[in-house]
Amino acid sequence: MAYQLKRSDMSIDAAMRRIIGEQVEAALTDLTGDNPDRPELVHSARKHCKQLRALIRLVRPGLSNYAEANARLRALALPLAPLRDADVMIETCDTLARDCSELDRAAAATVRRGLVRNRKALAAIVDPAARLSGFAEDVAALRDEAANWHVDPASFDVVTQGAVRTYRRARKAMKHAAVGGNAAAFHEWRKSVKYHWYHTRLLAPIWPDEMAVHVEAARDLGELLGHHHDLAVLDHVLAAHAGEFGGEEAVMAVRAALATRSEATAKRALREGRLLLSESPDALGERWGRYWSIWRGERAPVDRPRAA
Repeated sequence: MAYQLKRSDMSIDAAMRRIIGEQVEAALTDLTGDNPDRPELVHSARKHCKQLRALIRLVRPGLSNYAEANARLRALALPLAPLRDADVMIETCDTLARDCSELDRAAAATVRRGLVRNRKALAAIVDPAARLSGFAEDVAALRDEAANWHVDPASFDVVTQGAVRTYRRARKAMKHAAVGGNAAAFHEWRKSVKYHWYHTRLLAPIWPDEMAVHVEAARDLGELLGHHHDLAVLDHVLAAHAGEFGGEEAVMAVRAALATRSEATAKRALREGRLLLSESPDALGERWGRYWSIWRGERAPVDRPRAA
């Protein structure tokens, strides 16, 4: 199912509960399978939690229990984070070995073997099957809890405020990343851009053709910043535990390639970010509000009954 608002939604309140139900069902469906330790299962579970957190962030101005709901959703995915991080580090090492011609293949292979050993050791400790089973139980319970969540007022003004708030944070975080240039600043920027991307997907129907361009640009920037974060995580682990990955020579070779790739990724992200986030927050909110009014013009506003 599409992760977006629908014209058939009678209110923002109804849309929120519908999407939560759809995401819960999708998460439970994705968890079926014979092998509970497949990386894509953990990734899928965490993805659905992020989409739910983005949804409630969009309606945050009208959701009185936002803090509680956000903490609940964050707690759902937290036990899966170590498994996902271990999988991503292996994927990042593979990407680096494939794309960086200057990287010594023997050094990359040595580091990869250490990453795989650590992933197997982690799986023996945390039991992926048990964690995913616990996630399934918790997310099913969430569906019942969310039936009592309400957005008030259930109008597009709430959505505008939520979307603009996240967009403004993304612009501010970009400025910090451009000035500081450190991994932590880029990670904060990444989080707000990902939320903005989810918001553009939720709102895509208000003008599909125009919004599709924005959705694609936000997705691409989020992926760039995600890659930058993955490079930083791998570099941090290698720097702190060089002995687990073949020693200083192999680790330094990989870290040099990570630094080069990270610098290039950061520069590209800043170029694309300045384009995506060039509009002022207020102008964005006004423009999307006009799109919404036109889109809903075929029926009465969602927060008022149809006139007799």
